[in-house]
Amino acid sequence: MPSSTFSSERLPHTPLLAYLQASFLIFLLAVLGLELGLALRGIRPNRPDSESLWLHERARADTLGSRALVLIGGSRILLDTDLPLMRQNMHGLEPVQLAIDGASFLPVLRGLAQDRHFTGNVIIDFNDYLIDHPETPATSDFARNWAQDFVTRRPWALFATWNSHLEDLLRTHLRAYADGSSPWDALAHRVLARTPYAQYLKIHENRSVDADYRKLPERQLYISRISQTLGVSINASSSTPFSAVNAALYHYIDRLKPHDPSYYPVGLSAINAEIDAIRARGGQVVVIVSPTSGVIHAYLEQQNPRPLFWDVLQRNIHAATLRMDDKADQAGLICPDGSHLDQSEKPFYTQLLIHELQSVGLGGASIR
Repeated sequence: MPSSTFSSERLPHTPLLAYLQASFLIFLLAVLGLELGLALRGIRPNRPDSESLWLHERARADTLGSRALVLIGGSRILLDTDLPLMRQNMHGLEPVQLAIDGASFLPVLRGLAQDRHFTGNVIIDFNDYLIDHPETPATSDFARNWAQDFVTRRPWALFATWNSHLEDLLRTHLRAYADGSSPWDALAHRVLARTPYAQYLKIHENRSVDADYRKLPERQLYISRISQTLGVSINASSSTPFSAVNAALYHYIDRLKPHDPSYYPVGLSAINAEIDAIRARGGQVVVIVSPTSGVIHAYLEQQNPRPLFWDVLQRNIHAATLRMDDKADQAGLICPDGSHLDQSEKPFYTQLLIHELQSVGLGGASIR
């Protein structure tokens, strides 16, 4: 018998390569199965709104020079504006969509103001609550990081951009990532769910977004958006009349205290400095308030009463101002979720916006 402590008999083993091949095959079958399930549900691949796409448009804003017409803000100007229609009717100005869903316009405006290569024009989709208190990092991280990556050109920012390009390539062609979803969410809410979550958003290469709200249950859509905007949980059964839900929400809003206006002039002063920098290079700046409806419109008016906020802005801002929410309301436009227009209303609203922009001297017949 051998004196060695090791047995001379070899234990059966499976080659590592076989394990890897089996794992890859299982993974591939899972991906194909999920994609097939989503295809049967009518889900289509959709381009993601990523950092690399935003950085591409940000670079284009510099390249276009004085022809650039940059749109900054949040989801309202992102969803409400028809860019091809603006291009056709703004007499040589080229729209560039730099708005970021769920983010503040402040970091992007700051980046444009500090960039000596930017000589274009800016439309600001304005919200009073973004400047009535010191800037909140939580609402600006996305925009701040993307704007900073463009300015600094840090090595890791460049790597992140290439990484984002690869992610875009993958996610643009997979249904599991459509509309910013993830494979697990797609499986749970679109494949296995009895009532699958509808695909109502389409993101274009120019970063504009179409929203087809006809694909969503109107009541659920409206209540969900209100709950998100007000930061409250709304427990309303399907048997509760919609009028009763609305009345309760209006009653809740009426009891809210307005925001403190004491910091507002400080916020305006900071914005004016950035507007002045853009104008010094020959650019024009227009501040607009995008359309809102119903409870959300009432909430915004209650939180930031016009005499204490908007009227102060009009007297002190170094830019033209447009209340597109009032213009849209007068034209009979209604936001299905209270905060964004349906894609069917985009052309009409954009024509209305173009007319108002030209009335304040932006996008007229002559180009500087």
